[in-house]
Amino acid sequence: MAKATKPIDPAVTDLTFRFRSRDALASGRVLPDGRFAVLAGSTAMKDSSASDKRDREARDSLIREGILLDTTQANLLRFADDHTFSSPSRAAGVIRDGNVSGPQSWIERHSGMSLRDFLEGEPDFAPLRVDIPEYFKPDGSRASAPFSKSSHDLFKRETLGSDGAGTGPRTDYFKRHLVRIFSEIGDVPVPYRFLDSSGARRSMDGGCLKFVGPDGQNVADFVYNRDGFIVAVRPKQSLLEALRPSESSIFSDIAAVEANNSISVTQREQLVLARLGQGKFRTEVLARWDGKCAVTGCSLATVIRASHVLPWRDATNEERLDPDNGLPLVATLDALFDAGLISFDNEGLLLAARQMDGHADLLQRGMHLSRKLTARMQTFLATHRAAFGFPD
Repeated sequence: MAKATKPIDPAVTDLTFRFRSRDALASGRVLPDGRFAVLAGSTAMKDSSASDKRDREARDSLIREGILLDTTQANLLRFADDHTFSSPSRAAGVIRDGNVSGPQSWIERHSGMSLRDFLEGEPDFAPLRVDIPEYFKPDGSRASAPFSKSSHDLFKRETLGSDGAGTGPRTDYFKRHLVRIFSEIGDVPVPYRFLDSSGARRSMDGGCLKFVGPDGQNVADFVYNRDGFIVAVRPKQSLLEALRPSESSIFSDIAAVEANNSISVTQREQLVLARLGQGKFRTEVLARWDGKCAVTGCSLATVIRASHVLPWRDATNEERLDPDNGLPLVATLDALFDAGLISFDNEGLLLAARQMDGHADLLQRGMHLSRKLTARMQTFLATHRAAFGFPD
């Protein structure tokens, strides 16, 4: 690859790419000017074949300079320090001790995308192999998939078009699974085109892209190739904190409650305790289920969590304290429920997402809630099922 004549998206320069050639394994990063830095500790082949190598002279020079050192393996050299090459092809040629196309050979290890895919041309479908549950409307009917199976043309920011603000269940589904995939592949930008767990080709719906992007809700950044096409999407920190619960997001929620002077001191105290799974909310939720886990019947209070059915971020203050919006679940089931890997139908039968197929040891066939659900609790659970793609 020649020296860059078009800008490189900063998100790409933050990524680490790998190249393997026989026993050699190297890591590197593309630089803003198009050059390529191989990281210290990477290894290179000392000899790979008898053919002419265009980069052999550069390799020999690095040996003389003490940048490439011998190792305990006879046919491997090691980079003593980071070293910058004029291009990823030159770097790969030195590592392989042979001619190679660098942009295609350097692979981002989490997403499976090549450097070429991030920079230019038509990206291949990245082998993410993540599970994408079917999307259903809140009424249980099917709708067009937010992660499409049929249309995979690349978009530019200015070509994205869809009416409205995207404040609905379809965009919520897209955001939730965008964050999940981002987390599953190692907190790197999610490729626009990818293969799901069944090997099916997927791409991101243009309307959903617009709604989450800078011209919509601005909760995600686009990664562009040099031609201005969107090749990946990175959720912003605000979206991660909203959809990927963490200690810091709990602190943020508590701080927001404590700063809300429109409610009484007593209600603020109750809300803070409810966010921590304690206080009046926990007491009332447990009382409704006789102090036991709603599924297993476990009565060991220290392992039971009072879980909100409608998440804190989506609930009103009234709903946050409503015991109908709570389920007492042992920690394992609580974590699965919070992540949307399980839910419950209106009869209380436990529903499991496809991601749970390989984890049968965590669940038992026929698990269900131990009491009849109120109409209000059924409403909360219907929202939970819709949010995570369970059929109604």
